[in-house]
Amino acid sequence: MREIVIDTETTGLSPREGHRIVEIAAVELDGVRIGRRWHTLLDPGRSVDPGAIAVHGITDADLKGQPKFKDVADSFLAFIEGATLIAHNAPFDASFIKTEMWLIGQPLWDAPWFDTLPLAKKMIPRKKHTLDALCVHFGIRKGARAVHGAELDTILLAEVYVRLVGRLDQLNLAGMEGGELVHLRGNERIILAACPIPHPGPRPEPLPGRLTLEELRSHKAFMKQLEEDHCRHANAKEGFPE
Repeated sequence: MREIVIDTETTGLSPREGHRIVEIAAVELDGVRIGRRWHTLLDPGRSVDPGAIAVHGITDADLKGQPKFKDVADSFLAFIEGATLIAHNAPFDASFIKTEMWLIGQPLWDAPWFDTLPLAKKMIPRKKHTLDALCVHFGIRKGARAVHGAELDTILLAEVYVRLVGRLDQLNLAGMEGGELVHLRGNERIILAACPIPHPGPRPEPLPGRLTLEELRSHKAFMKQLEEDHCRHANAKEGFPE
């Protein structure tokens, strides 16, 4: 199954309010390998809301002279053809892309989507589930990120996704022609160009543990209770008094 991680930035919160896409990024994901990328800024034909600028940092000046969606639609559709599109809060991205397709006369366009947000909520209950929070949870190094950006977010979401679906055992990777390769080792992202660059190798010292003292105590209490329950069950099975 072909998978593409995708993200959009927009002029506002809802296409029903006339908001449009200002940036689209998409990357191929083959197991844990990052392959080809597709990225563009877009002229939305309207101003960007101040609240949206505070999130992604893209201003009206940045979009001056950029292509309109109709100008890049064929290239975009060719890139994602036959793929499942992976997004965080996928209904948001899907609604905007479907609106753009409708506006260029393709109202029947659709694609299979996989939403990482419900999976994150299921796998990691009682936590925040923003992309930033999930990167912190999984120990993914984001660097200094004051604002969001679709191109960076697709890389970060790819790393989160392979952890959520349990692919960290697929680390015997080879170079990929025309792309880049993401090594997910030691909870750190290392991006290598697709050329014979040696991997830096293992860490000289292991990373410190990320569990707090409270979490360690809670785990110890849980294991103790689990052992007591097991002994109680075994005694009951053998007919011994508790």
